[in-house]
Amino acid sequence: MTSPTRNFRSLEPGQQAPGFTLPAFPDGRISLADYRGQMVLLVFYMGNFIKDPIPDQMRRSTAFNLSALSADTDKFDVLGIQVLAVARESRERHAALSRLLGLRFPLVCDTTGDLGVEYGVLAKNRWPPSSHWYDLYTTIFLIDRAGFVRLRLQTDFIRSPAPM
Repeated sequence: MTSPTRNFRSLEPGQQAPGFTLPAFPDGRISLADYRGQMVLLVFYMGNFIKDPIPDQMRRSTAFNLSALSADTDKFDVLGIQVLAVARESRERHAALSRLLGLRFPLVCDTTGDLGVEYGVLAKNRWPPSSHWYDLYTTIFLIDRAGFVRLRLQTDFIRSPAPM
């Protein structure tokens, strides 16, 4: 079996960020519209953190990056930026991850992958049911107060600076 064609384009700076209302932890449900008037750092990360089959290096990278974001929450607050992290995980799995890492920002549940498709970080023609987590890319969008993408950063995955 071959992997799906990567014929998708990520949102670019200047484009309107697609709205959403999805389950989240700890808030129950979360909407991008809830943050209109604030800047939002929307982080799509590889899910499936707590169970195998993802490689240990990726699991450590995910933990390192989410923990680093959480440690800097006060700095984001001073700048008026709300951090939201998104993965294809259930609310229960997000709750477990948040408690394990002591995260201080909401985790958004994109269980169907539809939000990932809208933001262009997940191929539309993925295998059903997909076992891909945003094609193993961490993608970060900075959304301005009016709801437009101002910055997009994408990487295969960010490695922690030292083995954990």
